[in-house]
Amino acid sequence: MSVTWMIFEILGTIAFAFSGAIVGLYRRMDIFGITVLAVMTGVGGGMMVASLSHGVSSYVFMHSIHVYCVPSDLYIGVFKSVIFGMIVALVGCDRGMTCTAGAEGVGKATTQSVVYSIIMLFAANYILSSILF
Repeated sequence: MSVTWMIFEILGTIAFAFSGAIVGLYRRMDIFGITVLAVMTGVGGGMMVASLSHGVSSYVFMHSIHVYCVPSDLYIGVFKSVIFGMIVALVGCDRGMTCTAGAEGVGKATTQSVVYSIIMLFAANYILSSILF
């Protein structure tokens, strides 16, 4: 099988998968839809890498997902994304409410918010992954 054919096969699979997700997101933009779109993007990227660098066909890749993934993986992902969203929102609100006046204070608060959020997301991911998996 040529590389060009594999690329077209992968792109067709991704386009078909994304068409349903985009219609669903257009109608109802919620955390579940966004998480499903992110998972599908990750699966599509993984399928392209596996196909182009290791010669794995898209059928074998998708079949292995059906064999090794269970529905609880998606539910846990949605649960974790809600927790992560709450962390980012709460840290941003805290840093925004306690910043000093002026552009310099806002800039420092924004930087602190990003740094604190990243650190807390790493910690929360470790804790949640230890508990849920």
